[in-house]
Amino acid sequence: MTHPKYIAQDTWSQDIAVLIADALVDAKVIDKPAMERAASIIAEEIFVRLTVGDYPPHIKE
Repeated sequence: MTHPKYIAQDTWSQDIAVLIADALVDAKVIDKPAMERAASIIAEEIFVRLTVGDYPPHIKE
């Protein structure tokens, strides 16, 4: 995972995962102690999706 593309995807995945986990805490879906573990799981899932090219479809305006 030393390719710049993968490093960027990993960093972005982790950043977004923390925001998502925080939103789950705010919504009382998970408690604060579970946030770190949830963020880790979310980041891994996002990273895997990006790595295999699973991006959202392009929207034509």
